[in-house]
Amino acid sequence: MNRRESERHDEAAARDQGFYGRLQTQNRSDLRAAMRHMTPLGRAVAEEAMRANDEKLRGRFDPGFHVEAFSQDSSNREPQRDETTGWRPKRD
Repeated sequence: MNRRESERHDEAAARDQGFYGRLQTQNRSDLRAAMRHMTPLGRAVAEEAMRANDEKLRGRFDPGFHVEAFSQDSSNREPQRDETTGWRPKRD
């Protein structure tokens, strides 16, 4: 199930990347043309916006379910507290 959903996600991401890649190319071209008439500060802001957009993390695959057993271990689980520990927290 997970592999199949991951493949579906990858296919959809490839389609989206193709569409948004063409759109981004056109928008960047328009922005660079407009940057010729900008002040140096305006150009710097536009370049920083393009750089930040390039570094932005793209969507990761989320299978839509959570398996508690694979996510919980002694580092993120509530410590044991009972009479044998004197009601003090104890981690295994």
